[in-house]
Formats: sequence, structure tokens, C-alpha cells
Amino acid sequence: MKILEVALFPPGNISGGGIVVMQSVQSMASFADVDIVSSEPVVDSLPANVRVLGCLTHAHFSLRRLAVLLLRRRYNGFVASMDAFEKTTDLSGYDLFHIESSSSPIGVDTAVRLGKPMIIRLHNIERDSSYNNMKQDDRPLKKLKRFFTFYLPESTCEKRILSMRENVLFAFLNERDVQRAMELYHVNPDQCVIIPVCVPEREVDLSEKDSAEPFSILFTGSFWYYPNKEGLLWFIEHVWVPFRKEMPERNCRLILAGRNPDEELREMCRRNHVELVDSPADLSPYFQEADLCVAPLLHGTGMKVKVAEALSWGIPVLGTEEALIGYPADNDCIMQADIAEAFIDALKKLTASRLSPEKKQRALEIWRTRFSPEKSTELYREAVDRLLNKKTF
Repeated sequence: MKILEVALFPPGNISGGGIVVMQSVQSMASFADVDIVSSEPVVDSLPANVRVLGCLTHAHFSLRRLAVLLLRRRYNGFVASMDAFEKTTDLSGYDLFHIESSSSPIGVDTAVRLGKPMIIRLHNIERDSSYNNMKQDDRPLKKLKRFFTFYLPESTCEKRILSMRENVLFAFLNERDVQRAMELYHVNPDQCVIIPVCVPEREVDLSEKDSAEPFSILFTGSFWYYPNKEGLLWFIEHVWVPFRKEMPERNCRLILAGRNPDEELREMCRRNHVELVDSPADLSPYFQEADLCVAPLLHGTGMKVKVAEALSWGIPVLGTEEALIGYPADNDCIMQADIAEAFIDALKKLTASRLSPEKKQRALEIWRTRFSPEKSTELYREAVDRLLNKKTF
């Protein structure tokens, strides 16, 4: 079997989107040959039967492209590059197209023209994601630009794609997104499958942690992503600072590791004894030392990769309802708190002793049975078989 993977960003091991694309590619490569067309060069290692077929270039927003959107509903910065790529590359030999987003027509129109079955993987509901991004900017002109460059084209494209009924299966990350797609676009539930975020196995040290060392609380994520920054500013002010005042005897450290922190977050960390690690090349040392991962996101969409990553290292997670969407409730390893007092109470209990090997094993078991590469491959096999055996829904 030959599968064409079309992605707006390449598979990788750092950003959330890249991790999800890598999951798709590696899962499908376990039972098929996979070729990739993406928007950037692929720098991370891939399975031997995965080939990078092409790299698209982005054309900036213009009034002409807005007219194309309104008249043909095909606006995206990569459309022209994909059209040119198709003229020089024969894409008719693939058994299946796998498209990594509902926000762009690239790959979708090609598959329809060639009569090829498609799996479209939604990383989130793009209409909601682009609306949240637009709403965060309080400058009228910037908000207007976001409306025309992101919200309008992405929501328009998503509506068209999710109205398709033949030769297509929609792979969502969680049940909330399925329900939202049905609410917004009346998607046929028979076309929906759930393939959650799954991440690779880690080299986990299961020995006892040194009780003399500080209890390490870790947050990972891109700081340019507004919900991450918003949640962290709230967490430091309303949870971390009051917790340290109430429990000054507790030997704890809070570490934030991620890309592109702005000056506001840097200053907040400097004032409140928070360790900020800017754009680390490797997060492994921080996960290896961590006793707890926190995910205090107040808003967002999709499914949070940081939670699956923590579980794969055997680390419990304390997060908001938003952060834990798509993950099972577990009193030991996946714990929910939605107000400052609940976070503080949980930290008082959890920081009394360092992470035990038994609790690590419990977190690893959740990862192994729900969010491992083996589980992802199983779900992808089922989805491909289902699509190829029933093309009309």
C-alpha cells in the first residue's frame, strides 16, 4: 500500500503539531509506504519506507488571494505551490491520501480529482482555533487582519471539507472535537474516528528519587502560543506565589521549558523564583528530573501533547479541564484542578514527597495502553480498513 501524507508542517519531535504529524507518519509506515509533501524541510529521522516527496512554499496574503477564497473557497498560502507541484509530479499511484488539517484545501482537491480515498486528521476545530487566536489581539487592525488571513479562509475551508460524504474519513483527537464538528457542520458520525495524541517510548529511570533534592514541577510548551502564556501568568500569580507563601518549608522548584518567551513572561519568572528555560534543544533532562507536570491552560482547542509526553516519562499531570480533554480521569496520575485553591491544595499534598517508582509505573501504564505508538498503529490500521471497505457514508 502507498499513502501520500500532506501536511502544512513537517513531522518533528519538538512542536505539538510536528509531534502529531510524526505520529501519523510512523503509524502508517508500519503497514504501508509513505511519501510526504509538507511546507518545510523534514529534519528529524524517519522510517526507512518514508520518503519526502516535496516541500511547498508559502505565498503571502493578498487581495487577489482573498478574491480566490470568496469565489472558489480555495484560499491558502500553499495552494499555488501545490498546484505547481502537481503539474510536475504524478500523484495517481497512491492508494490513500492522508491530510493533516481541515484548514487547507491542499491535497484534498487533488484526492477528489483523482478519486482517491482520504483520511483527514483534525488537530483541532480550526474555526474555534482561529477565532481564539483572533480574539486574543485587542488591536483593531491586527484583529481585522487575523480575520481575513486566518479565521475567514480556515473556517470557510473547514466547512467545505467537513461537508464531504464520499471517500473520506475524519480522524479527530478527542470526543469533544467530534461533537463540535457535528454541531457546526453536521458531520456524519459514521465518518468519524478518534485517534488521540500518541508519543514514543522513553528511557525512564524507575529508581527512587533523592529525597534531599527539590521537588521538581515542570511545564513544557511553546510560549508564543497564547493559551500557554496566559495560563502560566495566571498560575504563577494565583497558585505558585500563594503556595510558596503558605508552604515556605517545602523544597520545590518550578521550571518552564519552551520556545520564544516574551519579556512579560520573563519578568514574571524573575520576580517569582521561577526557572525559565528558553528553547531547549532537548527536553529529556527536565522530564527525567520532574516529579510533576502542570498544565494550567484556561483556553484552547484540540488535545494537549504535553500531557501525553508527561505520561510517557511516567510523570503525573495536574491540569485544568481544558488541558485534560481527551485524557482519562485518574486520581493518581491525571488530576484536575480548575481554580487556584484546588491547585494549591493539590500541590500541598503532592509536594510532601518526591515521585515514587510505583506512581511512575501507573503513569506509564496509562501511556502504554492509551497513548503509545502501538495503540496509534492499531487505530490507524482500523481506520484505513474501514475507509477502504466503505467509501460512501
